[in-house]
Amino acid sequence: MLLRYFAEECENFQIYVYHLDDWTKSEWCGRVLSILNSKKLSMIRYTECYNFKKALSVIQRTMPECSKDKVIQTKETSYLSVAFDEKYIIIGVPKDVVIIDNNTHIHKVEFYLQVM
Repeated sequence: MLLRYFAEECENFQIYVYHLDDWTKSEWCGRVLSILNSKKLSMIRYTECYNFKKALSVIQRTMPECSKDKVIQTKETSYLSVAFDEKYIIIGVPKDVVIIDNNTHIHKVEFYLQVM
């Protein structure tokens, strides 16, 4: 709900992800991109990516207006965050949760709002 509100009220936004490949394969990519208005996207920043063409094609299926020059590699430390008008940031922080034993675990993402 908060993501949808900021997406409607902001003038532009930026997405920060640590690993672009992993993010485009996750459920969060589809959810986030389907809510956000692609005309307001200023940039997607990432740290690592093994197959940029494949990741970009996944993004462009949901946001056809997202050009290659809007997806750039930088030194990001965020697992996932979305900044709106440089005023508000929704930050996703992964928590490693053991399910059955030490060999079976998942990443549970908790989200926080930061006001700049």
